[in-house]
Amino acid sequence: MKTMKRGWFLLYSLVITSIGMSSTYAQQSWNEDVDQFLDDPQVIEDYKNLEGLEQNNYNFIDRLRNQKEKVTEKLQWKEPPPTKPRIFTETKPYTAQLKEGSILTHVKSGKRVKVFREVIVKAKETFVGSHQTYILDKNGNEKYTTQTRNAINIEHEVTLRPQIDPIAVYTDKSNYHSEDKDLNFSTYLGFHIESINTQYYATIYRGEKQSAQNYTIEGKTYLLTEDTPYNFGLNLQYQFGYWDDPSIGTVTWSALHIGPSFMTSFWQKKKGRWNIHLNLFKSLFHESQKNPDRHKFSSVGMQLEFEKEFFSNYGNYSLGVKYTWMKSSVKDSTEYLENIANKGEISSFGAYINYNFGWTL
Repeated sequence: MKTMKRGWFLLYSLVITSIGMSSTYAQQSWNEDVDQFLDDPQVIEDYKNLEGLEQNNYNFIDRLRNQKEKVTEKLQWKEPPPTKPRIFTETKPYTAQLKEGSILTHVKSGKRVKVFREVIVKAKETFVGSHQTYILDKNGNEKYTTQTRNAINIEHEVTLRPQIDPIAVYTDKSNYHSEDKDLNFSTYLGFHIESINTQYYATIYRGEKQSAQNYTIEGKTYLLTEDTPYNFGLNLQYQFGYWDDPSIGTVTWSALHIGPSFMTSFWQKKKGRWNIHLNLFKSLFHESQKNPDRHKFSSVGMQLEFEKEFFSNYGNYSLGVKYTWMKSSVKDSTEYLENIANKGEISSFGAYINYNFGWTL
């Protein structure tokens, strides 16, 4: 019987030893139960008087089993309570500089493009601290995505820039209530090549060919103003050309026109802009020659020019197309011409190149 009691005592010691050899985390989990177990007077008493409590052995084992289940329950893994969903705050657009070589992905089409130079854009992180950033279009819509490291935030640098226009000149007001104002001008010098409709000449000279080649050297000067988008000036044109007709031979002409000019610019970018010119003119002289005779005309007309102007360090130049409409009548001739009193219309289409420079008076 003593052997059996010693066996139960060893079993109980083994359980306690097993519990004591558990990890620190486990001991912290069921520490309160162990204290309650050790402070239970019934258990302590049974433990001390184990040899004299043979009839309570089974009750002791049941209590020990219950205690083991409580400890085991404490040691079992329990799912952590559900965490609240992470709330992302709305990010604000900022001014960014895209690195050269950055890869952008179109939001809608998924098309990838590469940036070949550093550019200033508006950007917005997908969320605070994200690795992807939106590149916005001019309307503030999300057009591309790129890695955040490609869009360097320069918002702080932008706010540090002075708000004073570095190009403007600020002078003190005169003590004598007078102001010196500079007049700014812009001059365009151009060479034009045109194909003109010579039906009017064919009627006068009894010719057959309906077209001819014409060349124009033109100069326009505008007074630049800040109060209106339109610039007003003066244009001067010298025209010369020839009409080679199989029936009557070659007719040459030359003319000098003068008149007001109007210009407006739109769609201006860093390297250029688009311009529209409208010229009105009247001839100072307009003569033609068919050896050995000469003929004089009086002409009025208008000219519409549409051009792309390019900026450079050596002045600006432009390429454009033009349409000219002119009404002419014969004023004097050394030979008899049919329909000499009739007025006729001459129209032409052409292309030109201009060189533009500014000056101050």
